[in-house]
Amino acid sequence: MSRQQEFMHQALERVQTIVTQRPEQRKAFGGICHAVPGWIQTNGLAETVVFIAAKGASPGASRWAYTEISAAIAGVLGVEPTDLVGRVAGPDMQGYMIDTLTLLDAWVYYKRFAVSMLGVQPGEVDLASEVPEEAAADDAGPVVQGGGA
Repeated sequence: MSRQQEFMHQALERVQTIVTQRPEQRKAFGGICHAVPGWIQTNGLAETVVFIAAKGASPGASRWAYTEISAAIAGVLGVEPTDLVGRVAGPDMQGYMIDTLTLLDAWVYYKRFAVSMLGVQPGEVDLASEVPEEAAADDAGPVVQGGGA
């Protein structure tokens, strides 16, 4: 099986699980799928992974979706979800760039399945909607400048 086929298979299995077992999370998961590449390109892999892990550990309607996204990222990089933050914090620059490019390469399938299987279009989900108004400016995503998503 080629690397692209492995990426597609991983994404398909994860999205099918949401469709069949957690349909109430489809919009949150799909919205995050669309946002991840922009977050990585704007802020880098490490900040994006830490942000997603923090959202998965905090209360909120999308907590499960963020945890599942974190597990998906870990799967793409071939590590356990509990080791993900250490993985992106640990490699040298070459390893970090390889991880970033690998994830962006694989994430195409998550975005495509978010549209085709979850019915979530890019920009359809407001990820800031679950945070209090006063925190929305600071907690809408790991954006350093611009919109990021």
